[in-house]
Amino acid sequence: MGSQQHHTVSRIYLEGFCIPSKDRVAVLDLKTGEIRQQKPKKILRQHDYFRQRHAPEGKDEFILEEEMGQRIESQLRGIIDKLVLGGQGLAEDELITFILHLELQRLRVPKQALFAKSIAKGLIENVAYSIPGVAKELRKGWYEIKIKDEFRFTFLRNMTGKLFPYIRRMAWDVWEAPEGYSFITSDNPVTIFNTRVHPPDVAGIGLLGSTVLFPLTPHHCLELTHPEVETEENPDFLQPIELKPFDVGYVHIRAGRIMTENIAYLANCLVGTEAERYLVGSDINVLAEVHEALKTGRPRPDRNIETDRK
Repeated sequence: MGSQQHHTVSRIYLEGFCIPSKDRVAVLDLKTGEIRQQKPKKILRQHDYFRQRHAPEGKDEFILEEEMGQRIESQLRGIIDKLVLGGQGLAEDELITFILHLELQRLRVPKQALFAKSIAKGLIENVAYSIPGVAKELRKGWYEIKIKDEFRFTFLRNMTGKLFPYIRRMAWDVWEAPEGYSFITSDNPVTIFNTRVHPPDVAGIGLLGSTVLFPLTPHHCLELTHPEVETEENPDFLQPIELKPFDVGYVHIRAGRIMTENIAYLANCLVGTEAERYLVGSDINVLAEVHEALKTGRPRPDRNIETDRK
């Protein structure tokens, strides 16, 4: 069976970030600083990324890519169009499909796969180095612990469904970009952050203060927050959320509010911070400004991002 090009980030999603009047997006390479214009079908893809070479004989090695395309990505454009309108006309099955897309998009990118492999390797090494004979052989370099690539699929299978109950209970805000500004996305487009968690620590979605950002289009960004942040007087951002049976409720999508330019800029910087290598957008100037902030580690002097929030 021949090789295939697989998009690590949905091509249909990326098409929504095309430069006005063009069929191309602007792509910033964080490693080189180069910005180029490319067609969405040509970016954020890898040969046979979803090919399961470990599949039993007779089984379709490309079944994951095919299923995602048929069941999720074929509906994605229409669902996003409804979300930017505040969920008008959004059916329950479409909502479930979109949440599944968020889960898979978060988990399937190379950055998250590498993170999962590093955790697994660390756990195995901790056990191995606790065994005197094995530890000696490892230190001498006689053996090396490696995590096979097929672990990505085990990770994807085991984690799918774990984010769903959190996302379903969260408050959904669809923000509009201010006039003359736009949102960007990346090769790791589902950003989870918590202002009380600082690198190298990683914020999980299960902490009360964790927020999910997912740019829907250059003009709209989805922000998910735990409802306790709004209802509790002094919320503890590091408090774990205790999920309860049937703790899902009805997803209320709030739309129509406009982010200030400074907060939209901050959102873009957060997306950029979580990227592995590439940022994607419809405005070269916005990409360049975010890149400068990421390089210097500080915002532009005229951007008051601490208090400027609508």
